[in-house]
Amino acid sequence: MTCRLLDSLRRHPPTHPLLLPTLLALCGWLAAGVAAAQSVDPYAPPPAPPSTTAAAPAAASAAPSAPRIAETFGVAPLAELPPLAEAEAAGLARLHAHNAVHRQPVEDGLVRDLPRPARVDLDRSLLGRTVAEHAGGLLAPSRFDRLSWGAAVRVRDSYRVRLHLAQVHLPAGARLWVHSGGEQAGPFGSELIAPDGGLWTPSVAGENVGIDVELPAAALASGERFHFTHRVISVPL
Repeated sequence: MTCRLLDSLRRHPPTHPLLLPTLLALCGWLAAGVAAAQSVDPYAPPPAPPSTTAAAPAAASAAPSAPRIAETFGVAPLAELPPLAEAEAAGLARLHAHNAVHRQPVEDGLVRDLPRPARVDLDRSLLGRTVAEHAGGLLAPSRFDRLSWGAAVRVRDSYRVRLHLAQVHLPAGARLWVHSGGEQAGPFGSELIAPDGGLWTPSVAGENVGIDVELPAAALASGERFHFTHRVISVPL
């Protein structure tokens, strides 16, 4: 295109005296641009940023797994409750009546006390033990710098179960989990403790719920203690 334009200017020069130099300069600039375009490397798009959607499952899979002490060592439940329909028939009828007329808030379960209070105390006197029964559960090694305890509760025919821990004291760095079958919630800790010292765990599906506690050995060695008492909330089918 540039060469044809140059030949045309030579055969038919413009009549204005300043127009010819201007057009010749323009032709030279076009020729330089074409040459540069022919010699430049092929365009390569910049690399795409890392996918945030791919990172989310990776972060979730990186969450520490529960030790699952009761499940691993076959520990019997520290408490077993009968189905709501047998033990809490009146309370279950009130729950259904409340929800049937769309009252708010919706009630999705009943709080039930364990047959006996289950108080759990963990302190430095337990450091150095391997596997030992304690407070209805089991002390078991999980990591060399931590003391771990696990137990289980069974609420027959329950759809979902939550545990309520009362009078909770957690040393710094303590971690807890609840789990049932393939479902796990945690780790969690002091961020869930209410002003009254209680802690409601997340719920997990099924009638068997395991709880695991992992405490830094250094915190216990310095005189810190861990303690709580159990009760449960069960959600009917």
